Amino acid sequence: MGNCGVDLTPGYRAADIPLDMNRFVATVWGRLRASVRPFLASFEPFYRLPRLLVLCLGLVSVLGLAVLDWAIGPEVGVGILYVMAIMAVIFHASWVDGAVVATIASAAGLLTRLIGPNDLGVATVVWSLFSELAVFLTLVVIVHQIRRLVHLFEHQSRVDLLTGALNSRGLFETLERERSRAERYGLPMTVVFVDLDGMKEINDRLGHSGGDQLLRSFAEKIGSSVRDEDLFARIGGDEFVVALPDTGHQQALAVVRRLRREVGREISASYGVVTFLRQPAAIEDLIEAADSMMYVAKRAGGNRVVGEVRSGSIETDRFDLTYDLAEAIEIR
Repeated sequence: MGNCGVDLTPGYRAADIPLDMNRFVATVWGRLRASVRPFLASFEPFYRLPRLLVLCLGLVSVLGLAVLDWAIGPEVGVGILYVMAIMAVIFHASWVDGAVVATIASAAGLLTRLIGPNDLGVATVVWSLFSELAVFLTLVVIVHQIRRLVHLFEHQSRVDLLTGALNSRGLFETLERERSRAERYGLPMTVVFVDLDGMKEINDRLGHSGGDQLLRSFAEKIGSSVRDEDLFARIGGDEFVVALPDTGHQQALAVVRRLRREVGREISASYGVVTFLRQPAAIEDLIEAADSMMYVAKRAGGNRVVGEVRSGSIETDRFDLTYDLAEAIEIR
């Protein structure tokens, strides 16, 4: 693997041990999600409720809790139940809806104290109202920030920080879903493994900052050229993967030609392309097959595309594209 990129752990290259661990975790997690997806799909209407419906359910819950609070009296507090209702609304709707529910919860608490049996003065009740509202609104802010951080960390854990492409974890999780879908419906899928040529010389000549800039430029050009449904990831120092769902080898060749034209003549790369007519049992087989074709392209001199068509683990056809500047010539 190339050694250009960001060192994530002192003493280790970015492409060392973490890649294997990411592959293992992503593969297990992807297969687990794929296996339970039919079961979870039955609950889709419940955890993807419209925002307005979530708000209405939150308000109904708060009013129900107010009735319960009034019925059992001040001896037993139900504040924690109000908190749970507010948190649920924030996570499933928004912080604005959570603030609305928090305000209604405080007002409902005030109402139960006013109409219930108590010997509290008006000033005490009003102070209790504002104190409870302050606590609830503080909770809204805290939970909203936690929600933002959760989404941010989830996104960053799947994205390569240097290039903005998916990292190996993000690729393997998403690719497992696409592999399972292709296997279920009998669809083809193509995987392209790309390794930039001469990165060691580029790093020696331009320094690692110059190499990083080249990687960012390459990733930006490739990322802007692929379709929305395609997957683009950086899985090593100078190694990238493009996965093309529902794509046969003729379509894949057209995509690779387009990518090659977009990259231009200033960036030389070796491409390994494998189209699977029938999907293998594991996503590692997808990546390794394209990786092996990339090494064939490397050994042939680089700056070319070498690929094959497979049905499961059986090779059915092989093709080779070599590039003369910006032009592609197919050799059979």
